[in-house]
Amino acid sequence: MKILAIFVLVLFLTCQSNPITSPKDEADSLSKAIFPVSVNYIFKTDTIIKDILNGATIYYYYPSSAQKLDSSAILLIFDPAAKGELQIKKWRQIANERSIMLVAICDSRNGLKSSDLYNTILNLRDGLKSGLQKPITLYATGFSGGSRMASALQLNGQFFNGLILCCAAPKSSDLKCPTIIYSASEDMNFLECYEYFQANPKESLLMRIESGTHDWPNSKAMDGMLKTLMLKQVSHRLVNMTKMDLSAKTLNYEVEQQILVNTSYFKQPIDYWKVLLAKRQASSELVEKRILNYTSLYTYSVVNNPNVSNDLSAFDYALNIYEWSDPDNSEWMYLRSVYYLKQKDENNAFKYLEKAIQNNFKNAERLFADTYWQKYNNDQRFNNLLKQIH
Repeated sequence: MKILAIFVLVLFLTCQSNPITSPKDEADSLSKAIFPVSVNYIFKTDTIIKDILNGATIYYYYPSSAQKLDSSAILLIFDPAAKGELQIKKWRQIANERSIMLVAICDSRNGLKSSDLYNTILNLRDGLKSGLQKPITLYATGFSGGSRMASALQLNGQFFNGLILCCAAPKSSDLKCPTIIYSASEDMNFLECYEYFQANPKESLLMRIESGTHDWPNSKAMDGMLKTLMLKQVSHRLVNMTKMDLSAKTLNYEVEQQILVNTSYFKQPIDYWKVLLAKRQASSELVEKRILNYTSLYTYSVVNNPNVSNDLSAFDYALNIYEWSDPDNSEWMYLRSVYYLKQKDENNAFKYLEKAIQNNFKNAERLFADTYWQKYNNDQRFNNLLKQIH
């Protein structure tokens, strides 16, 4: 609650234009009216501020250019994978040029319950509406699971004036606000995004397709989408920045191959997957890249089951598919290190742990908490690798 009070207080202080009342009096009046706590002014413009709310990491960025406007625009960034600070750094220039405040909510799948998130956004919206003298426009964006969080909040509370949903489609329609769905040409979730767009022709809905994989859009794409929202130019149309094949034949093939992954996993001989995935890796077709990424995502969702049950044969089977479908993904490398620890093969375990770290494995907390790696906490090899994470 304290950080929300600070957040509202900052907006109020930077947006007031009454020369008679002092900022301190205005701040005290506002905080008492909305939040029954005492707060201190700690916010600065053009500065990223970090705080913790209900177990989730929150980053704030308030551009100095916002002081010149007659209204206050805010972009909430929902990012369960905790890249929010990175996105604020990337989009800092956009925030200054568009005079929009950025608020990134990270780690939310691990620390912020849906009810807490709902109440947080509810208090934020109502506090802004009742306490600020300038009009407030609240936009939201999310990546993958963060997109689903943002759309679920909109469906339940109609909080937002506009949405930019990246690499994931809403679970149901009728969002009741202008919405842009972003997807990439090699994104495993492209199909669900495209199908949602096609199934909702009456919604104020724009779909933008860029070249790339399952990731946040680059700054240029995000700026273009944000500008479209802010200028209220969203209409049901497709903006295809690629040369993707969107024919019914190709899309039906993609559906069939996704079903094949779901139904054949753990059933086909491992050599079947080795040959099939090698052919897909050799293909230049975007649809084959998306199916590879879908196979990787599906493996991510099932690989922990044999790990937990100590079914080493099935664990090895899934890890092979993971590697062949997504060779540069550090997740399978880390899990392969655990596999070798279970096989009591320390040399290969350290080999794959080092490989995972070299490929951007950064989760030191997970490494410390892993039952199989805990006994190596005082091992020099382990500590040398740990230094590479920090």
